[in-house]
This record gives sequence, C-alpha cells and structure tokens, in this order.
Amino acid sequence: MGDKRRVGLLVVVALAVGALVGGLWYIVNLSSRDRPPRPLRWAQNARLHRGFQLIPVPQDPAAKAPPLEEVWRDLFPKMSKDAKTRQLMGDLLGRTSYQFVVLDADEKAAEEALPKVPPAEGAIILGAGPSPKWREMWRHPNGLWQSSKRPGPENPEADQYIRCLDVGLTLAYLEHSPSGSAEIKNVELLAANEYLVRHRLGCLLCTELGSEDFQAIVGSAEAARAYQVRQIEKWRPR
Repeated sequence: MGDKRRVGLLVVVALAVGALVGGLWYIVNLSSRDRPPRPLRWAQNARLHRGFQLIPVPQDPAAKAPPLEEVWRDLFPKMSKDAKTRQLMGDLLGRTSYQFVVLDADEKAAEEALPKVPPAEGAIILGAGPSPKWREMWRHPNGLWQSSKRPGPENPEADQYIRCLDVGLTLAYLEHSPSGSAEIKNVELLAANEYLVRHRLGCLLCTELGSEDFQAIVGSAEAARAYQVRQIEKWRPR
C-alpha cells in the first residue's frame, strides 16, 4: 500500500511539473510573439580619411582630357550616376543590392546623409566624400623624386617632372551582416579607376604606388589600363 501511495505521489508531482513547464513555455512563447522585432544593427560602421594622388596618364590629343582639378571635382558625383560603375560595384560586392552615397565635404552634413540603422537585411552602404582641397605634387618619371613646388631651371631634368594632385577622401563603410564579413573596402577606388579609364579622363587615382607601377602608368595609356584591370582581378573574390 505504501508503494502505491509513493507511486501516486510521484505521478502527481510529475504532472504538476509538466503543467508548470508547459505554462512557462506558453507564457514565453506568447510574449515573444507580442514583442516587437529587434532593430537591425550595423556589423561594420567605419569612417576612413585617406590620402590619394591623381596621376596623369598619357592620352591621345584627340581625347581632350579635362584638367585634373575638374576631374577630381566631378569624379564621384558622376560615378554615382553611371550605370556601368554601379554594376561593377555590385559585382565586386557580390550582390546587386547596395547604396553608394556621395558625402558632403561638411562632416556633420555627411553623417546626416548616412542611415543610422540598416534599411534592410544584409544592407551595405558605401560613402565617398571627396575633399575640395588639393595640392600640387611634381613627380619625376622614375616615381622616386617629388616636390611640392615645380622644379626650376636649376634642375636639369625639370621639364620631365609630372604634375600630380594630392587629394583627400573620406570613406564610409556600413554593413549589416551577422558576421560583418563582406569585403567592401577599396571598392570605391577600384570603381573610380575603371570609370577614369573607360571615360578616358587622363588620370588614375592611386595610393601607396611603387615606382615601377608609377613608371608604367605615366608611360602609356595601355599600361595604365592594364594596371587598372590587374588591380580589380587581384581584389575580386574568387
């Protein structure tokens, strides 16, 4: 008789525990259904201020490339409206859905133009803010010697120096991804050089350029085009 009572007691306890667990599951599940979804957050939200150099590329005189200052002023606004540029950027990012924003030179206005939260799952926002300021840099064709002032007649190779422009660019990278793993840095630079070559604008936008690459770029339009293509192929995800 005692054993039967113990068994009966255990059954009652088990039923009570089951009812408690079931009730808690129902409450949690109900509350989770009623709870608003969590807002999306950026996995990457970075700003970079980088220096670049516009380097002239030999052109056919018939091409009539504009001055470097005009190229720099118009480059990113025109890129943002160019269908082939947008297609290339999407290809480099591995997706067709992204936003490319040309940022204002004013830092506050630039921040206001960027979304505070991701507009959608997997969103990527690329921002480029070209500084209106620039300075001349005169470089020898060997790519090693340079001067902020144009060499005078006292320099026997003064007429060989090439006028370049030192420029600044603010880059914004915003990505919504569980891992933040998308490779997005330098996409704007690669797209800019493809645009410059395709429109025959007579220059490339470069950074940390070795002397051999500099010599190739200023040597011929074909070599500059090959450099631009090679940079994309080296970067492109395999």
